[in-house]
Amino acid sequence: MESSVLLSIIVPVYNAARYLRDCLDSIYAQRLPEENYELICINDGSSDSSADILDEYAACHKNIRVFHQKNAGVSAARNVGLEHAAGKYVWFVDSDDFIAAGILDDIALYLQDNDCDQLAVLPAQFNDGEPVSCFSEISADNYSEKVRDYLITRVLRNQCIRRIGLRFDTRITYQEDNVFYTTLFPHLKKKDLFTERIGYFYRIRQGSLSRGGTANDRILASYIAGAEDMKKLYEADGSNYNGYAYVLYMFMTTVMQMIAADPESYKDYYSQVKQKRLFPLKLDKRYTVNYFKSGDRFFRKIKKQIRSLSYTRAGYFLLSVLHKIHVF
Repeated sequence: MESSVLLSIIVPVYNAARYLRDCLDSIYAQRLPEENYELICINDGSSDSSADILDEYAACHKNIRVFHQKNAGVSAARNVGLEHAAGKYVWFVDSDDFIAAGILDDIALYLQDNDCDQLAVLPAQFNDGEPVSCFSEISADNYSEKVRDYLITRVLRNQCIRRIGLRFDTRITYQEDNVFYTTLFPHLKKKDLFTERIGYFYRIRQGSLSRGGTANDRILASYIAGAEDMKKLYEADGSNYNGYAYVLYMFMTTVMQMIAADPESYKDYYSQVKQKRLFPLKLDKRYTVNYFKSGDRFFRKIKKQIRSLSYTRAGYFLLSVLHKIHVF
């Protein structure tokens, strides 16, 4: 018998006490009856007061389930959530972000009238410390182009995930969500976009690698290490090739763009990627998602095409020349 729960919201939590109440309060700032959705929170070995906060909310709400585990990483935490998710759809929300008040009501109405495998919501991004809350009114025209492609903006049909037995790869410590989504992507037949309002608020925290708050040297070192992992994984695991390959190409595109912008400063990294045989790479388009968007203008498409070739030898040198003459 199919569950009556429409949506499972999965929140991995690690030392997020400073932001956790904002996240949980936003999830309960809804008109949708609590029996229609569930909240699954996984405390991944937090050493702050996150566990106490979760237990406090669990004592007040019947639709929240809290799991405490030793620190095993965000992938393992999300996998616990997937194992227990009873909803027809799942939505991954980060504990330092929050969703818009009332958005679950809008999502529920849309899903009742439209049978889709994915519903993407529009995100807004804000800097930590800004006076932004789940009740903030931000025009849908001011959505974040960057965050729009993140997994956290996708409401996904649970059956599509279960059908292929997909889980987050616990061997990966960065961009694990991209591997997960790119692997799932070919199995999502109908993908809709909810454009009526902002649905997700993404917090930019200084010092977070994934949110651009670190020095270029640390970013390059992390991306190169990630690319090494992806290359080993896609060579060893053919069943998940598309997810690993896409993230490998994404890592190396970023690395080679940064090196091409200042070859002299990053010559040591250039030597590294050649020694590790990460450059040049050959792009297999069968295993990548469409890089272009329907609204892209001609010049924007050309720029994207050049950037996407940066991990090839010819593309890298072309990008270097264009940087020197200040085209990019």
